Amino acid sequence: MQRDSASPLLAQPPRGQDSRIQGREEYPLPTGRQGVGGTQDNYMTWTGHCLECSTIRKRGHGLFCGNFLLARGDYPPCGSVWCGKCYKESRNDHFPRLDDNQNGSDLEVDAAYTQNCYRCGRDGDHLMGVPFECDLCSFRNVVGRNPVITDGRDEFTLTAIRRVLLDVMWAREPDTVTSNWSRARRDYSMAVDNLSLDYRTILPILGNPRVGDRVGLGVALTTVLASLRQGKNAANVQFDTSERHRPGTQTLMMLGRTSLARQ
Repeated sequence: MQRDSASPLLAQPPRGQDSRIQGREEYPLPTGRQGVGGTQDNYMTWTGHCLECSTIRKRGHGLFCGNFLLARGDYPPCGSVWCGKCYKESRNDHFPRLDDNQNGSDLEVDAAYTQNCYRCGRDGDHLMGVPFECDLCSFRNVVGRNPVITDGRDEFTLTAIRRVLLDVMWAREPDTVTSNWSRARRDYSMAVDNLSLDYRTILPILGNPRVGDRVGLGVALTTVLASLRQGKNAANVQFDTSERHRPGTQTLMMLGRTSLARQ
């Protein structure tokens, strides 16, 4: 199986463990961890090489995983960072898109605009509200182990994770991301140059030391998977149909909470 270059360069296995799980080879250690630096609780100090093009990203400007310098459980820091434009959808991404269905439709959508949406990240997307954890950290959160290079389901799971993470980023328009990041960086620089402040009072601390799904990624993955089902009037089910999966999942989760409450 040929590995997609858009897939993440994955980190080393947990400390003290062999690089194989039940005889299956894991993804290799990325070379991009060389030159990683900064302080975990101050993302304005983070420095690293883009895992795709090796460009140096510094002072938090780029697309940094929230666990950039944070060890989680038995896993070392991932050191994952990209240029926003380098964090691209996988070539194996065949999830249906809105602009795929515009020919002959009456949808009031600018096709030229949507063709460029959801394809890649933007610098600063990791600071726009939803915690950004890279493909590797996200895989560990929902699976509980490292991906295996020879496992087709692992490869597809990574493709789906990249799709979901890009969809989350594009909940905000490019101009919004650019202006918010520029303003935050300018305000931080003015504060440290003119005020006697501890940076912890003005910057959020990114990352999560616990390995686990805290943002509903598992539900999001099953929702995008549902979009691949065969449709009645099109190649795939319509968006409204695939969205019906979510209330059912929410009902089951509420049932689980109720059962725990009774214990």
